[in-house]
Amino acid sequence: MSIWVWLNLLVYCKTEGSTSITLLCYLFVFLILCPFNILCKNERMRFIRCFQRVIFSGFDSDVYFCDKILADIMTSYAKVFGDLYVTMCILFIYNEGPIGDKYYSYVIAPLFTSIPYFIRFKQCIAVYLHSKDPKNTGREHLFNALKYCSAFPVISYWITPSTIFNLWIISVAVNSIYSFYWDVAMDWKLSFFTPPGFKLRLRFEKSIYYIAIILTFCFDLHGH
Repeated sequence: MSIWVWLNLLVYCKTEGSTSITLLCYLFVFLILCPFNILCKNERMRFIRCFQRVIFSGFDSDVYFCDKILADIMTSYAKVFGDLYVTMCILFIYNEGPIGDKYYSYVIAPLFTSIPYFIRFKQCIAVYLHSKDPKNTGREHLFNALKYCSAFPVISYWITPSTIFNLWIISVAVNSIYSFYWDVAMDWKLSFFTPPGFKLRLRFEKSIYYIAIILTFCFDLHGH
């Protein structure tokens, strides 16, 4: 939809690409924050409240299911958070020449990239602290928190890949394998080691599950 709107602006309004994209971003933000009772206001307000909880809640706050979903989506766009800092430097304090050394983007951009993973880590710890059985079911949330912690070395070692490239490769391997196992075994509830458990949960052809597992592993690697 956004591509169609952009092409129409470009062809019929003779608008430069950068201008049209900027206008679309302003329009999108306005539609979300619009206080008038139009365009599904109740749903938009619920989304805003959910976003506020995700960003500003602490370790002692309740974590709703929708908060987990939104935070998980944000981890898929972690690289965008890093690009956001660079974009702000270009838009607001732009000077000719590279901005890496001048505005410490080689350090601050990775910190922005870490934000979604820290949010999910915080949520996992909060759920563990509120768990009624922390010694048993609560441990699952600690291991889930560890999964998001494994992303921090990947991000930090990438700052200077030329000097610690081997450590970065190891971190990527650990994070990818851990995330892959968690997605399949914990989120999908498909066991690697007990075939009967796998068969009892089949809802589609077995080949569909194998394709989904392979794609998940490829996407986990591609995320780095």
